Amino acid sequence: MFRIAICFPNSALGHGPAGATRLIRFVAMSGRSVPLAAACGLLVGLVACSPPGDVESLRAAAGRGDANAQFELGTMAAEGRGVPRDGAAAVRWYRLAAGQGHASAQTRLGMIYAAGDGVGQDDAEAVRWLRLAADQGQAEAQGRLGMLYAAGRGVGQDAVEATRWVRRAADQGNAEAQANLGFAYGEGRGVARDDAEAVRWYRLAADQGHSEAQGRLGMMHAAGRGVPRDYAEAVRWYRLAADQGDAQAQASLGFAYGEGRGVSQDDAEAARWLHLAADQGHAIAQIQLGMLYMVGAGVAQDAVEAARWIRLAADRGHAVAQGQLGTMYADGVGVAQDSVEAVRWFRLAADQGHAVAQYNLGFAYGEGAALRGTMPRRCAGCGSRPTRATPLHRLPSVSPMRRAAVSGRISLRRIRCSVSPPSGCPPRIVTASSPPATRSRAR
Repeated sequence: MFRIAICFPNSALGHGPAGATRLIRFVAMSGRSVPLAAACGLLVGLVACSPPGDVESLRAAAGRGDANAQFELGTMAAEGRGVPRDGAAAVRWYRLAAGQGHASAQTRLGMIYAAGDGVGQDDAEAVRWLRLAADQGQAEAQGRLGMLYAAGRGVGQDAVEATRWVRRAADQGNAEAQANLGFAYGEGRGVARDDAEAVRWYRLAADQGHSEAQGRLGMMHAAGRGVPRDYAEAVRWYRLAADQGDAQAQASLGFAYGEGRGVSQDDAEAARWLHLAADQGHAIAQIQLGMLYMVGAGVAQDAVEAARWIRLAADRGHAVAQGQLGTMYADGVGVAQDSVEAVRWFRLAADQGHAVAQYNLGFAYGEGAALRGTMPRRCAGCGSRPTRATPLHRLPSVSPMRRAAVSGRISLRRIRCSVSPPSGCPPRIVTASSPPATRSRAR
């Protein structure tokens, strides 16, 4: 529950919810929302503020044991509304109200313990307070309790129990729970996978403006899961979520523009949306934006900027970015050529099962690049293939290459040839998406 207490000095409109209602009606009829808001010391729209008298009266009521007043004071302290922001004071007031069975206070207290905001983070305590509120039918508490079960925080991980609590909240119209229930059906977590049911719950949440649900509903339309494939409809939902700042939806919209699916192909627009997502730390958007800078699609070509974006994703542990950054160090593209650094990034990606990085790491060991600090030289008559140098350390080349073969990305025949090449030049290595005989090292 959120009460609005409007400060409007010397006005017959009054304070509190009733005064707020009268003020809002008066503002709507007068068409002077900004001047009236300014009279209340506000910048844009109507933001709650509490006159000193209201705070004192709330404190007096709270001191008499009024749980609603205690909850209101806790909310004011948590939000810095009418009083200085004070997390410890918020917890103190919420605890007083929660101890009297106030469901909203119990929910807020559980959320605070789950986040460690103003108190030590304590999942077990979060579960305790959320369960008390959930048992009273508080929808937000039910949904959050379900997510703690899903993550195994403060309780044993239990997807079925998670879905049970989330469903109870979703049935009450809680948009967050509806989106999470859609995800459960889409992934088959705690329930049998059912794409049509996933779409139904996503749509209920999306219709309430839930940005993540809107983005996921777009993805279902793009993939034809639970609904006929419809790229234009996918873009419509992506845009609704992207306009709210949802990073995944911004990335998806960028991909749609880049591929011309549901919209006219437009590299500049693709780069714009990918940039918005990348600025929020979306790793795949960072990689794709880096590749746009690499080739100059929708942005001015800039290898240094490409390396910067790809490094951001690599630093977050994304294997594709790590492998690509290794290639850039090997070739000296956007960064100073550094084979030792190339091998380091290849290894980080290879350790995550990235097949191309595994092959490149094996290639580097087979050519001794990891130990010499230089990549193989070019040779006359070999086209793009490097000269064969005497391997300084052959054995490590077999293991990462064999792991790449097991993953199905690179044939075992290529691995055998790379260990015992038939001529003075080792075989050319390509990615799964590249034509044969084009590159020496997989990219």
